Amino acid sequence: MKKDKVKKVSLILGVVFFLVILLLTYFSSTIDAMLIPNVKTTEVIRVESDSEHGVYGHEDRFLVPIKAVSGFGDSGTVFVINWINGEYYADEISVQIVNDDGMYYEVLSSGLHGGNRIIYSTSKALTSGDRVYVVEG
Repeated sequence: MKKDKVKKVSLILGVVFFLVILLLTYFSSTIDAMLIPNVKTTEVIRVESDSEHGVYGHEDRFLVPIKAVSGFGDSGTVFVINWINGEYYADEISVQIVNDDGMYYEVLSSGLHGGNRIIYSTSKALTSGDRVYVVEG
């Protein structure tokens, strides 16, 4: 009689375990999205070079939102979105701040290219190489 009770409890626990695994598998993308940082992105704007002034040489200049740049003085960093194997990753890139208009910084960087998407808002602190979930961009 005791063996029958143990078998019944074991069977019930097995079924419950199986159902929990099914639910977690079904909702895995939702759970994953809650655990990784949610980010908002915008496209980097390439500034046409001003040949009259020649101050910047042949380096490309870009406009990025002020809230996308972390740093002080004339240097900072931005996070660029990379798409690798179907997932988004954030990579930190150094920039040199050369000008601002109150909404955008004009920056120089060898790591930026026209068309890059940069992170301007995040739900959690980021480090280079973090996987992220893009909610807007």
